[in-house]
Amino acid sequence: MEKFCPDIEKRFEARCARLLGEERRLTVALSGGADSTALLALAAGMRERDPRLTLAAVHVHHGLRREEADRDAAFCEELCAKLSVPLTVRKADVPAYAQKSGRSEEESARILRYKALREAAPLGLIATAHTADDELETLILRLARGSGTAGMAGIPEKNGRIIRPLLTFGKDELTAYLRARGVEWVTDSTNLSGGNLRALLRREALPALKRVFPSSERAAIRTAENCREDDAYLYSLLPAAAPDAKTLSAMPSPLLKRLLLRAYAAHFTGMSEEEKPKLEETHLNALVRMVRSGIKGKRVSLPGRTAARLEDAGVVFSEDERARAGYAVFLKEGENPLPGERFLFLSRDARTVEEYTGKYGVLHTSVSQTTLDGRMIEGGMYCRPVKAGDRVYFGGMTRRVAELIRVRVKDTAARREYPLLCDEKGVLWVPGCPPREERAKAAGGSANGDKIYICLVNGGAQNEEKHQG
Repeated sequence: MEKFCPDIEKRFEARCARLLGEERRLTVALSGGADSTALLALAAGMRERDPRLTLAAVHVHHGLRREEADRDAAFCEELCAKLSVPLTVRKADVPAYAQKSGRSEEESARILRYKALREAAPLGLIATAHTADDELETLILRLARGSGTAGMAGIPEKNGRIIRPLLTFGKDELTAYLRARGVEWVTDSTNLSGGNLRALLRREALPALKRVFPSSERAAIRTAENCREDDAYLYSLLPAAAPDAKTLSAMPSPLLKRLLLRAYAAHFTGMSEEEKPKLEETHLNALVRMVRSGIKGKRVSLPGRTAARLEDAGVVFSEDERARAGYAVFLKEGENPLPGERFLFLSRDARTVEEYTGKYGVLHTSVSQTTLDGRMIEGGMYCRPVKAGDRVYFGGMTRRVAELIRVRVKDTAARREYPLLCDEKGVLWVPGCPPREERAKAAGGSANGDKIYICLVNGGAQNEEKHQG
C-alpha cells in the first residue's frame, strides 16, 4: 500500500499542474464524503511540496438530512482544522428554493451548491470531487435516455473556474488511499438507500457491471474524451451568426441541433450554467421539426418558460405567454414539482416509476398513472391548469376537460389548479382518465422504446390520508 499512495499523489499533482496552470489559489468543495475528503487530503499534500499554493475549503449545508447534515458540517470543520485549511460553511435552503423554482430537490441542491461555492471563493479555481465512477454513472444515465455525442461527452474536467482533478480516479482507490493514510470520512445515507436514479445505479447496476467489466470506469473516461473531441469539432463548424430560416432548414442535423442549443443557451444570458434550463431530446427534436417544416409562425414551448418561433430571419426565442396564465411547468425526465404539493414523475423505464410510487404507497386518491406512446407527442410536454375550450379525445369521442375535472374534483379552487399534461396539440392526459388517443394511430402500435411512463402524486392528499390513518 505504501507504493500505491505516492503513485496517486504523483498522478494527482500532474493533473493539477495541467488544470491549474499559473493559478495558485484553489478552493476545495468539501462534503465530508470519501471522494471530497481524499481531494482535500491530496491537495493539502500538494501544498506541502508547493508553498505557493493557497488552499481553502467550502462546505455547503443544504438544509436536508437534518442531524446527519449537522454531523457532516462538524466533521468538515474538524478535518480542516487538522489539515490547517481555512473552511467556509455556507447554508442553503434547498426545500424553499425547490418550491419556489419548481425544480426537484436534487437539481436545486446542485444549483445552490455551485452558487455558494462561487460566492465563497470569488478568486482562483474551485475543485470538485467528481470521479471516474461519477463519469460512468453519467454516461449510463445519458445512454439510457438516448443522448447524442454532446451528452456522452460526460463531465467536463474544466468548466470556467470549476476543475475536477479526480475525474480519472476510481472511488475504490481513493478510499484505499484514505485508509492507508488513516484519514476518516462520513457517509451520506442517501447514497446507500436513496431512491434517485444515481443511488439505484450505485447499489445495483454498477457492482454487476464492474464484475463483468472491471475497467468500465476507464472505458467511460475514454468514451467521454472521444465524444468531447467530436463535439468540439462540430461546434467549430457553426457559423458565428445565426442563419435565416431557409439556411437553417438546409443544415445537416448534427450542426442544426448544436446551433439551436447554442441559441437557446444564449437566451438565458446572465444565468449560471447550473441555473440555465436544459433541453431534453424531445424538445430538441421538436425544434428541428419546426425548422424543417418551413412554416413561419410555427412555435414550440420549451423549458424555462420559453417559446421558440420560426420566422424568416430564423428561430426566435421569447417568453412563453402561456407561462403567465396560471402556471406552466415544462417537463423533464424524473421528478417535476407542481403547484399544490403535487409531483409528476416521468420515465421511459416502467420499473423506475414503480420504485418512485413505492415511496408513497398504493393510494388511489393520491397516485395516478398512465403510459403514453411517445410517437404521438408533438413538441415538448408541460403541465398547466384547465382553460376554456379544452377538449381531449379518448374512448371514441371528444370530451370537455372541464367536465372531466368537475366529476373528479369537488373543491372549486382545486379544480382551477388541477394539472393537465399537454403538448403542442393540446391536452394529452387528464389525470384519472385515459390518455389522449389519435383518430389515426401509427401502424403497429407502440414499441417498448417509444413508451413514456407517467405518475402524478398528490403529496397533500397522500399526507392527509396518512394523518387520518
